[in-house]
Amino acid sequence: MKTKQNNNFSGSILGAIIIAGVLGLSVAIWDFLRLPAIPSPIDYPETKFGNYLAIKHAIWADDFESVMKFSEHLKDSDIQSVKMDVAVGRFLAGYFDDSAKILAGEKPLPARAAYIAYLLQHDDWKGIHKIVANDNSGLVAPLRIWASVAVGKESEALKFIDSLNSPEDWKLFAKGMVYAETKRPEKAKEFFDKVPLDFLNLNDYLYLLAFYEEHGFVEDADKLYTDFSATPGGSFVDSRIGSFDDYRGVKNALGFGLLQNISHTPALSYSSAALVLLRLAQAANEKSDALNYYLGMFFYNSDSPKYKEYFEKIGIESPFYPFILLKKAEKAGNFDKMRAGLNAVLKKNPVFMPALNKLVAINLQKDRGNDALRVINKALGQPELSDKTQAYLLRLRARSHLQQGNLKRAEDDILKAGDLTPQNPDVLLDTAKIWAAKKENLDQAYFYAASVIKGSPSDINGWDTLAMIVWEKEGAEEAAEILERVGRVAVDNSALFQHLGDVRAKLGNRRGAIDAYERALQLSDDGLSCGEKCLKKKIKRLK
Repeated sequence: MKTKQNNNFSGSILGAIIIAGVLGLSVAIWDFLRLPAIPSPIDYPETKFGNYLAIKHAIWADDFESVMKFSEHLKDSDIQSVKMDVAVGRFLAGYFDDSAKILAGEKPLPARAAYIAYLLQHDDWKGIHKIVANDNSGLVAPLRIWASVAVGKESEALKFIDSLNSPEDWKLFAKGMVYAETKRPEKAKEFFDKVPLDFLNLNDYLYLLAFYEEHGFVEDADKLYTDFSATPGGSFVDSRIGSFDDYRGVKNALGFGLLQNISHTPALSYSSAALVLLRLAQAANEKSDALNYYLGMFFYNSDSPKYKEYFEKIGIESPFYPFILLKKAEKAGNFDKMRAGLNAVLKKNPVFMPALNKLVAINLQKDRGNDALRVINKALGQPELSDKTQAYLLRLRARSHLQQGNLKRAEDDILKAGDLTPQNPDVLLDTAKIWAAKKENLDQAYFYAASVIKGSPSDINGWDTLAMIVWEKEGAEEAAEILERVGRVAVDNSALFQHLGDVRAKLGNRRGAIDAYERALQLSDDGLSCGEKCLKKKIKRLK
């Protein structure tokens, strides 16, 4: 397994990428990339027309219990448009039956996907291939890939993968899967070995681990486990090896590929288009823990209680189970309950970083820096931590010290993190941030921040740090220019908006400063700003 420097950039980068991607989307697919709405209840008369209106409303509102309820009253309708809406509604609700047969030839994505799900139930891969053979869309690329493989045209699948304007890492993984499915494991391994470690999420990792183990590549399986578990994000995994039977066969491969598209595209995972892909994955393979997790997450993000139905299918032994506990804690409703839930997750696994990051962040939000430090110190006290994981935790502790104004301790931790992971861009950026706060080494700090931004232009944290350095070197107006521009596109990072408020206040823009501070307050559960009390004081001073 080839490795790259694992940057572990904060979620702010993903936020910027999401913005760039969403702005480029055409209006034609906006309905499938909107967040599901939660409208007021509407009563419809108990007539066929009333039921028809009700099912359309229920589809729009992602109310799938109502979809099934009203569709039962409309199944015998002779009206084509009614039958089509019933078929699409039942598909989106996760019921795959012959009602979708009527959707043959329809072009809209939900109708086409519902018809393909019908064909999947009948193992009609020739029919599926006929529909997707000329579809160049990256969104449904797994359909074309695996339909081609299913009808014996793997060379066509490989050429299609090469033709896509997709990340090279994804292409390597997809081609490896094609060779694995066509019983050429040595060839598959050539491509899998080139997939960089920092591409892999938990789902990808479990696939590769099972592939290596299944085909006798024991040393590669051991190395993958060692390398993945040495990353901060993978530090919670154990040596559990899943069965490759979970991935073998074109249906399982299709289901995996659709989930991979969703899991590697954050903007998509929050959209209604995700539900179309998830239902297709469900039609291909209903038994996957990964499928239940991502289906649950779709409804979790939609504030629908339906997420529980899918999360409850994931057993305590599943590697996805810690994420379920995390999401339950986040739904707790208040700080004390959430903190108790997160502590319970970390009691089982002190280095489960998503829960640790969340707990540290909400403690910092509530100005409970000592509590944040206790959580981090407990994790740092765990045996056999990799250098990468230790460095990550030291950076997190430095952030806690920095928020409390303890610049000396923050700098000490960053120096230790730098010794463990030389040339780590995150460490360089944190060093620059501390130097800006100390008002020293500003030229070197500027060089560090600029270098990180050059390598990752969408790094919001990098731009925020650069602005703080510029403020010290050149003045508030120059810093404001950077913060104003970045603030127009940033969707997260409370520190950026806190600093935007600070610079606006310095320049006499009272109303603008309040707006920025209020935005920082909304985002302060990321633990990056100075905390709720501090932000509220800043707002009160200006009112």
